[in-house]
Amino acid sequence: MSYSNPIRFGTNSGATTPTPSDLWLPVYGGEVLAAFDTALNFAGKVKMRSIESGTTAKFPVTWKIGSEYHEVGSELLGLDSPLREATISLDDRPLVSHFELDDIDVAFAHFEYRAEMAAQTGKELAKQLDKRIACLIAKAAPDTTVTGAGGAPFPTLNGTSGVTDNTSLDADNDSAATALLNELETAAIEFDNKDVPMDQRYCMVRPSLWYALRNLGVPFAANTTYTVTGGGALNNNAMFGQPTGNTGYDQSLTHLGWQIYRSVNAPWGTNVTGVPAKYAYNFTTVWALLWHPDCCGVVQKIGISTEMDRDVRRQSDFMVAKMLTGGGTLRPYCAKVLTASA
Repeated sequence: MSYSNPIRFGTNSGATTPTPSDLWLPVYGGEVLAAFDTALNFAGKVKMRSIESGTTAKFPVTWKIGSEYHEVGSELLGLDSPLREATISLDDRPLVSHFELDDIDVAFAHFEYRAEMAAQTGKELAKQLDKRIACLIAKAAPDTTVTGAGGAPFPTLNGTSGVTDNTSLDADNDSAATALLNELETAAIEFDNKDVPMDQRYCMVRPSLWYALRNLGVPFAANTTYTVTGGGALNNNAMFGQPTGNTGYDQSLTHLGWQIYRSVNAPWGTNVTGVPAKYAYNFTTVWALLWHPDCCGVVQKIGISTEMDRDVRRQSDFMVAKMLTGGGTLRPYCAKVLTASA
């Protein structure tokens, strides 16, 4: 009896001991990375650093330095400037998403199930990373401890709380959108007075509030200025930028320097528990997060990576996507939370 010699297109001929499934993992890994990147809302809008070894990263936290007139013949001895450091630690264990596929199930499926599940693991890790960053921003706002950036002379926003409650935000209408614009103006003044940089000021809101703001009017271009007209509570009195980005969640509006985004990854309306303490926060009444990237930081030991194991005994493939990160507060006065309590 003779046997045919089919080409095993999954075999890596360069491997020491080639097997028919060698090349499956790179395809799977690419699927995850693509899904991960396109689903992120918060990542990239805070300080992020990769570490090669160890479990912590230290961030120097500086403050202002004074100045003086130089008198004839006087010696310059140097002026003092406050300096602290903030330490951000990795989480104890990695975050993982995983699944197992049976050979026969895959053979019978009329679509590429492996690719779809790979995409879902990437989206899940993206959502969880965004959820944790949202919690870090929210927890930074009321932080008044002397560890890291808190304590004199480092300022805080809105007195000592960093949280402002406005019941008018709890809606998806013109009144709620108008209340948000008013809060953004107040926060802009607070940030200016605290010398928070004017660039890279972000505002993330619940989707319904973002659309309410968008529906205040129809933005149109008049020379180089974008204005709002065509209806809504503010008529022609509002000024905010034409939405930028594509039709996904990177689309933003601008108002007084704030880049206003919407997110489905933030844990709106929920009390985040069952996670490390640094991520635990009650989002039940939170409607918006305002921040500058200096407010908190994220360290990354293991970026998103994938593994696949062939289980011959079970005639299945087991696949895992994982990442190991950690986060903490840097400059709490660069963050603010807007709530709408009942």
